[in-house]
Parts: sequence; structure tokens; C-alpha cells
Amino acid sequence: KILAEFHQQSLTRVMNPHFMFNALNSVNSYIVNNRTNDATYFVKQIGDLIRQIFNSAYHKEITLEKEAKLLNSYLSLEQRRSNSYFNFIIKVEPDLEQFTIPSIMIQIFAENSIIHGFSDLKIRGALLMIQFKKVGEMVECIILDNGIGRKKANEFKTEKSNKRELHGLKVIEERIKLLNIHNPKQKILFEVIDLQNHLTREAKGTKVILKFPYQRGIKLIGEQEKNL
Repeated sequence: KILAEFHQQSLTRVMNPHFMFNALNSVNSYIVNNRTNDATYFVKQIGDLIRQIFNSAYHKEITLEKEAKLLNSYLSLEQRRSNSYFNFIIKVEPDLEQFTIPSIMIQIFAENSIIHGFSDLKIRGALLMIQFKKVGEMVECIILDNGIGRKKANEFKTEKSNKRELHGLKVIEERIKLLNIHNPKQKILFEVIDLQNHLTREAKGTKVILKFPYQRGIKLIGEQEKNL
């Protein structure tokens, strides 16, 4: 029951009112400026994202193929809304496309990179990379940005946005903790690394690493096929 509640909270974060307000405000701006084609395309993007989010919400697990599509839809919206001041890359090893992970888990880290890591608009060439790869007996999800780092980002945050990030990360941490209690032999590992320039010690981004046991995802795929 508690896991279901944290799953719901993760869904609520993706569909947060602030994001939806900004997205719809962008549509309104296109309409006011007679950019009807842009408005139509943007509405379609919003609709596609909402459909993918709700499809994911019905399942505890999601394949990396679908997760990559959902992240691509979300990041494309954010990129368009911000006038393309950042770029992103999503990579999934071909053999891992059907590997499953807990749904509605990766987006919060991408959101933090955009809102906080890239909060200094003087940054040019801002880049977010999300990669899924197999390393030994684990499948690693790496969320890497070249933003201003967590320490400097704190200087730009309001009290409200800071509470929002802490709440979001806590939801993910608690979900992982409960999932590991439920399945102690195949634990999910979680780590956040502050990247620095080796010479100047200045922050040069943030790296988040999530590690999923390979057998865990493969086993779940088999169980899903059996249920079908």
C-alpha cells in the first residue's frame, strides 16, 4: 500500500500544476502571436506526453523502450518551452529495450537538471544525457548534466522550489528503500555525484547513477509474458 502511495506521488510530480501551467502558457503565447502551427504542434506534444504518463501510471514497471519515449516527450516539451537553451541525448542499448524498471522514476532527475542545474541562463551549450547500459550484472541508468552543480544551484532556488526538489528526491529514495525491502536479494542502488574541474575545483555538473539488477528486470519480463 505504501509503495502504491509513493508511486502515485511520483505520478503527481510529473503532472505537477507548475509544469502544466507553463506548457499551456506557451501555447497561449503562440496563439496571441498568430503562430497557429506552433500552437497546434505544442498541444499535440502535450497530449502525447499526458497519454504516455497515464499509460505508465497503470503499471508498476515500464520497459526502457517506453521510458525513453516518455523522457523524450517530456524533454522535447521543456526544450521547446525554453527556446532550446539546452540539448539532450537519450541512449538505450538495443539489448535492453525490453528490460523493465519501476515506472515514473527517472523524470524527477531530468527535471532537476533543467530547473536547477541549468538555472543560470548565461550557460550556453547546456546538455543533459540519459543513458541506460549493462555493466556486469547490473543495468545502469546515468543522468548526467553539465550544469552549475548543486551547491551553486542552491543560490538560485526559492524556498518553495527547494522544498519541491527535496520532496521529489525523498519520494524516489523512499520508493527505492521500500522496493529493496520487498526484494532484498536484488537491490536497486542510488548515488548522486557532484562533478568538479580537477584543477579549479569549480562545479561542472551533476551525475546521478541508478543501478538495477539485471536478473530483476529479466525476471519481471518473464512474469509479464506469463500473465498474458
